[in-house]
Amino acid sequence: QGGTDTRAQFSGEVEYRSYPTMDITIPKDLYSNTKMKEPTSLELLKSGDEITNTSYFDVDKDGKKEKIISLCSVGANHCPDTQLVIKDNTVIFSLVGKLMGGSIDPTATGNGFYANWYTDKDFEKGLCCSSGNTRTRFIYKDNIFIPIFEQRIGYIEVNN
Repeated sequence: QGGTDTRAQFSGEVEYRSYPTMDITIPKDLYSNTKMKEPTSLELLKSGDEITNTSYFDVDKDGKKEKIISLCSVGANHCPDTQLVIKDNTVIFSLVGKLMGGSIDPTATGNGFYANWYTDKDFEKGLCCSSGNTRTRFIYKDNIFIPIFEQRIGYIEVNN
């Protein structure tokens, strides 16, 4: 599903996924539960970031949709490089750092989300061609998001 002439990235239920593991490898400096005011457009402009995507889904099981924004540093490759979860004009979770196109995806339960992120090893063939990523399941507990399991997602290369 998707892809280019020589590469295809599978999504949904047809990609390769490892079994979930309780061994959490997401670096602690890649995410934060620190609360802060939602950045304004002017603040983003001054910092050199721009919003590349906005989505809405419930992450704390309160029945209300939170805003998830994807940010990209001006001139950056493989955006977004930051994801923010915003509730009532307050950032309640950040996925930051060298994401290389990471994302936050909803869950069926409305409790937490999936954080998709990459390591340098995912780009052994260069930034054009990742071999996969890691998907970490976060749940909302005691007013913070905590990682509970991870899966490796593998992509395949398609050659004629």
